[in-house]
Amino acid sequence: MPNRKTRDEIIMEALDLTDSPTLDQKERPDGVNVTGVLAARWLQTYLDLFHTKFPLSNGLACATITFRPGVSEYAFPTDFIQIYRNGMYLTGADNPGRLRHVSLDRVLEWLSSQLTRTGQPSRFTVTGNGIFRIFVTPDKEYTAEIWYYAMPDPVAAGDIPPFPPDHILIDCLHLRMREWLQMVPQGSALAFAHSAIAELQKSGISNEPEPDQIDLDPDTFRQGGGVDLGSGWMGPSVPR
Repeated sequence: MPNRKTRDEIIMEALDLTDSPTLDQKERPDGVNVTGVLAARWLQTYLDLFHTKFPLSNGLACATITFRPGVSEYAFPTDFIQIYRNGMYLTGADNPGRLRHVSLDRVLEWLSSQLTRTGQPSRFTVTGNGIFRIFVTPDKEYTAEIWYYAMPDPVAAGDIPPFPPDHILIDCLHLRMREWLQMVPQGSALAFAHSAIAELQKSGISNEPEPDQIDLDPDTFRQGGGVDLGSGWMGPSVPR
């Protein structure tokens, strides 16, 4: 659902709806140009909220990272919201390969089974606060690309916010202005934003297409590429 209005047009319309001389004096003292003393900051706050709760709406970002020998823990880019499925793969002609996203519980199971040898990383897990861990620990330097959902860029006066639709942003900002004027209870704009997110998710707008096949976990269905955690006569193996 494409938008038509710029940041300042959204603010102007919300100010018109609020019809407050006090806010007008702060936000458009000449009646024409928006200064954005409060409204621009409020609008960015709710844009960040919408994109965090509905990350697909902002599209995907790609970043390059270098894995260093002996180092298994790394940080995502600062605008990271969440990883795209198994959205990490090694680059370069000599070490291609995609890293599978697994649970921390799975990695801890492997570590407790003394699968600590180094090699080409093939799994990763998100440990929180923008940090992820790869397994196994790199035996040399590897370069990887990461695909992830990113926070939106700050919107300037002439920018058109990509999401959500104009009318939702206007109504949300209008409610926030009424909160500031103590005309409605605090939290009214936030409650409206959450209800709008739920309706957008149910409508299917900007939802990621469903996969057309069922992937089998190679660590569970061990037919080439699984992790053998047993103690057979050949000993444990690492993911391939």
